[in-house]
Order: sequence, then C-alpha cells, then structure tokens
Amino acid sequence: MASERIVSQAPSGSVEVAANDAVQIQVMSDHRGAPPHPSERIRVGEDAPEATMLTAQAAQAALADKLVLLGDLAAGVPMLDEALLRLRQVSSEWFVVTVVVERGQAALLQGDLSGAARWFVETIDLARPLQHMRSLLSAVTGLAGIALGLGQPARAARLLGAVEVAQETLGVGQISLAHYAKRVTADTRAALDAATFARAWSGGRQLPLPEAVAEALTVA
Repeated sequence: MASERIVSQAPSGSVEVAANDAVQIQVMSDHRGAPPHPSERIRVGEDAPEATMLTAQAAQAALADKLVLLGDLAAGVPMLDEALLRLRQVSSEWFVVTVVVERGQAALLQGDLSGAARWFVETIDLARPLQHMRSLLSAVTGLAGIALGLGQPARAARLLGAVEVAQETLGVGQISLAHYAKRVTADTRAALDAATFARAWSGGRQLPLPEAVAEALTVA
C-alpha cells in the first residue's frame, strides 16, 4: 500500500485526502453551496478488500476533521457520521475510536455539550481496553472543554494539567486532535486569572491518570 498523504487545502478551495492508490476522497467546499453527495467524494473499487475500505473511511474521517477545523461543520459533520457508520460495520475498534473522538470535538464546536459528552465517554470506553492512549487523552481534553462550557474553568485547567503530565509520563507525545487541545487550553487560560490557572493546572499535574479520567467522567 502506498503511504498516506494529506493535502489540507488545494488552490481551488478543495480539500483532498489521497489514502492510497485504490482510494481517493475529494470534497469541493467553497463555503457557498451544499457539500457534494457522498458518492461524489469517495471512490472505492467495488471489489475492494476490507483493508481498503477501512483505509477509505479513515481517510474520509481525516478529511472531515480538516473541514470541521476550517469551520465547515455543515460539510464535515455528515462526513464524519458516514465514515463512523461504515467503520462500525466492519468492526475495527481501533479505527472507530479515532473517529468517535473526532465526532466529540465536532459536537463541542457545535455547542452541543451533552452530545459531545456522550462521544467522549464512548471514546474512553473504547480506548481503555485498546490502550489507545492518544484518543483517551484527547477525550479527557474534550471533557475539559465541556467543563469550560459549563462554567467550570478551574476544573478544565486541572484536567488539562493532568493530560499534560500523562503525555510526559507515558511518552505519548502529541495527543490525537492536538489542534483542538490548543484551542481548549487557550480558552481556559483566557477564562481565569494567571494565578488561578497556574494553581489549577499544577493541581492537575499531581493527578494519576485513572483519577484524572474518573474526574473527567464526572463532567459528563
């Protein structure tokens, strides 16, 4: 299989992800008209093996996340839902968990706090047995975003501090969807004075990961 490549934005205003030689996904999104029908944005051979189908849906989800990040929720969210539905049908939990957490972040951007909470709880439920730590920590970050949305910025900062120390301890490096984490962190910092933010963040860094996850789940 050829290596994956992602081009986030082409000169024409299109966003394209080419997953491999058998799969190509393309969306034309100029933010003026309706997004194309799914049949116009994904092409997979009729006899494609399951591995190719998995790659296709994972690539579509990656593209959808790019659109969500660019602010095109109208195009990105239905694409995420479609990719997630197809991934569930082929029962690949490793792929599913990465899309579930993306869906949670999209719901958070939509202002749907209860919906986002459900997606993040599902992410944690899937990620723990898989030891998919990048997605688990991304879900905790998402729940920090929900805490912020509920008027609990100190708790949000505490959870973000816990995520940071878990990254360091586990050697995870960058968590999944780190771009959303940066946004939540900036918004949380802006909601608190510097001393309060630093105190809450430092307190979160003292939390073992299981305790941080348990606290995050109370937000949901």
